[in-house]
Amino acid sequence: SFFVLSAMTDFLRRIPAPRNAPSQYEKDEMTGGFRPVSQSTSVAIAVTGAPPYGSRRGWQPKSLADFGDGGAYPEIPLAQYPLDMGRQKTTTSKTIALQTDGDGKVQWDAVLKQGAAKDKLAIFSRPEDQKAKWSSSEELEKPGEDLDVLNTDRTKAALEAALGKKLSKGAIQKADTKAPQFVRFTPNQQAPGHNAGCAQRIIRIQEMPRDPFEPPRHKHTRIPRGPPTPPPPVQHSPPRKLTAADQKSWKIPPCVSNWKNKQGYTVPLDKRVAADGRGLQDSTVSDKFAGLSEALFVAERSAREEMKIRNAMRTHKKAQDEELREQQLRELAAKSRAQRAALASSEAKDGEAPEEAAERAKRQEILNERRREVERDRRLEVAGKKSKRARDEDRDISERIALGQAAKPTGQEALYDARLFNQSAGLDAGFGGDDTHEAFDKALFADRSQAGIYKHSKERLEQAEGRLGHIGSKKSFAGAAGQSERTAPVEFEGDAGDKDPFKLDGMLK
Repeated sequence: SFFVLSAMTDFLRRIPAPRNAPSQYEKDEMTGGFRPVSQSTSVAIAVTGAPPYGSRRGWQPKSLADFGDGGAYPEIPLAQYPLDMGRQKTTTSKTIALQTDGDGKVQWDAVLKQGAAKDKLAIFSRPEDQKAKWSSSEELEKPGEDLDVLNTDRTKAALEAALGKKLSKGAIQKADTKAPQFVRFTPNQQAPGHNAGCAQRIIRIQEMPRDPFEPPRHKHTRIPRGPPTPPPPVQHSPPRKLTAADQKSWKIPPCVSNWKNKQGYTVPLDKRVAADGRGLQDSTVSDKFAGLSEALFVAERSAREEMKIRNAMRTHKKAQDEELREQQLRELAAKSRAQRAALASSEAKDGEAPEEAAERAKRQEILNERRREVERDRRLEVAGKKSKRARDEDRDISERIALGQAAKPTGQEALYDARLFNQSAGLDAGFGGDDTHEAFDKALFADRSQAGIYKHSKERLEQAEGRLGHIGSKKSFAGAAGQSERTAPVEFEGDAGDKDPFKLDGMLK
């Protein structure tokens, strides 16, 4: 037992001192157990609030606790703000105080540097900042090896701190465990199984680690809420008989919505308008509407008058332009008529022979006839009728065969010529003589072999001379004086010796 006590003593000496003061227990004589020793503690109670009446001379409320749950004290002549009611909040001024540098000059860039760090914001606002900075030779020297090592270590430490801070956020952290607690325990000596060799025991209290994957030990179930507090009783007046006025006043019309109609009721328009509440509003028309209407009417009337005057001026100007144009056209027409009359007159002009005047009048007559034909063809074309030339071109193939003209394909409607009707020849007239055995009475197409040979036409020659009469008098070629006028085409005579220019007749002989 000696060795046991010595080992126990060594163990008690080596254990650390408890962090919390151990609880002191005393033996309970009535129950035989142990109970904690009662320690007398004095608690200082802070008294807040106003002193009682009669003892408030010279006392002033300074904190919110002095007012308690009440309001201000009317018997104290002092500005009081219970619960900060009525106190004006102090606003921070944005005006910057005037600052000067070491030379006494005003720093105008203080507004820009407000709220920014001095080492992070560099503002150059003085003329001296534009000058080149002078530095001594010592300042411009390269840093030494010691300074390089120092800067490298500082940079490395800063980078490791920043990197470690970021890595620590994503790393798995160890759960915080509380340190074990040691409690000294004195067992009951009269309890069964008491070990007499161990008068006191030291108990280690430590929180066991909790498995994060352990399912919850308790199942939380929601219990239905209990009945609420019963409502207070409503006191009714004694029943009395309703009058007609009360029934009318309590008659509430049904709600009529302008958007929803789930039941599909058909609400009359008068009921809908009555439920809209329009009858409860008094609509008043302002006098300014009358002024606006009158101003619009006056503006419209003035605009109409101006438009009428503008249209009248435009019409007058247009009439003047038309009159001027007609006057010019009349003058041109009178001038052209005078010229034509001068040309058509058969009277001899100055230096003109009577024969030349007669020829000129004849040529003018031919020209007028040709002009009338062209005008007639133009009018027929405008009216939709066809001239003789167009009619001949659009004839049918049978008409061309009957009239001896060349057949030409045409897509227009054929016009029948009156010469095709009432002919004495044809199939009904015997188609030729009885003694003839020809299949056709004449060729299919007209003989056009002589179409390219020139044939003299006296009428065409006279018309050509009449058209070219305005050029001048007739002049013949040199050496042809005294020759008579030609009324037939020119005839050529060949030489007798030119009949055999290659002497072929002699070779054949």
